[in-house]
Amino acid sequence: MSKVGIVIPARGGSKGIARKNLIRIDGISLLERAILCALEFQKAVASTGVAVETIVSSDDSEMLKVAKSAGATCLRRPNNLALHTSDSWSVVHHVFKKLDFDDDVIVCLLQPTSPFRTPQHLIKAFDLLRSESFFDGVVSVNEIDNSVLKSYFIQDSCLVPISGQAYLNMPRQNLPEVYKANGAIYLYRSIKMLSKSHSEVALAPFFMDRFSSRDIDTIEDLEGLDWNFWRAG
Repeated sequence: MSKVGIVIPARGGSKGIARKNLIRIDGISLLERAILCALEFQKAVASTGVAVETIVSSDDSEMLKVAKSAGATCLRRPNNLALHTSDSWSVVHHVFKKLDFDDDVIVCLLQPTSPFRTPQHLIKAFDLLRSESFFDGVVSVNEIDNSVLKSYFIQDSCLVPISGQAYLNMPRQNLPEVYKANGAIYLYRSIKMLSKSHSEVALAPFFMDRFSSRDIDTIEDLEGLDWNFWRAG
């Protein structure tokens, strides 16, 4: 039997929107939406012999209370993992160590700030991981403007091409398509994969449209959004 550990990070502090994870839209908070997505996924894969545990990691008592009521396992994280500089993968490692998960438990990270990720998205991403043994993980992405390949960063006060010299003078129509991780779904075959460098891990792209990829970071991100999409999806 395979096991999936779904980690939902829900830090109490937030720089963009105060206590962002508890913002309620149509009566459901961003945190609860992530938990509901995980629980619907759990129901969908139960018949295939896959066991799923959904864990909310937070430093905030109210968020842990909401998570418990929604049906998630709750784990209080230490203060050093609750800073705005704390990275999600350190939180995942903390969860797996505290809950004594085996090394071969499948890792899933779901961020509450991706509320238009649906259970169907997660099911399809998981099916992709299971069907393609070559890949070590699956990361959700959406297409972005490929003109970023013509961009620069500044190093020692000088402009340096972000993608090397080759693309700077290339006609835009000849540029390759470009995708970015949208933060909605991260799946890895095991916790050991997180310790490897990017060059050692083969990641499959799970394509999502621009709307489904919307991330909630500022008040402006909440304006004019169709929240019925989640239920329809």
